[in-house]
Amino acid sequence: MADVQKLFREYVRLDRKRQKSTLSQREFERWSTLKQQLNATFSPTTRPDAADRRESVRVPVNLEVHFQSSGALQRCLLTNLSRGGVFISTRSPAPIGTQIKLRIVVDEGSTEIEVPGEVVSHNVGRDFAAQGSGMGVRFVDPGPKAAVALERIYEGALSGGPKRPR
Repeated sequence: MADVQKLFREYVRLDRKRQKSTLSQREFERWSTLKQQLNATFSPTTRPDAADRRESVRVPVNLEVHFQSSGALQRCLLTNLSRGGVFISTRSPAPIGTQIKLRIVVDEGSTEIEVPGEVVSHNVGRDFAAQGSGMGVRFVDPGPKAAVALERIYEGALSGGPKRPR
């Protein structure tokens, strides 16, 4: 796991630079290689071409998430996170296209992040076979505070848990 953490830290550093400016050819090749390696590690059942289309690597997490669906408050497990969205393990996924507000529980319940999202897929993802049904949710305009908090969770996902949002 230490090697994967090291690779992920390098990927995050290059990905952050890629988002803010331009990578050199050498950096881009390294970023691309790291992305492929990490996708194969974290999402071994996902076809490489599908993983390559994603904006960022999905990382495994185990966070409680709450949202309203069909008039009832759902309490589920968020099992992976990318910079653009999450996969939520649930036996009652909301219909595709549904706009929902996620409340992601961080730091053993002392902090919650509210972020709007849209259900974009059902029953796909790394944990589908083991977890049963679930849904992919794309973040929709999370706002600056939530975006910073989500980025801290994403970047800290492999280092023993999420970093507390500031």
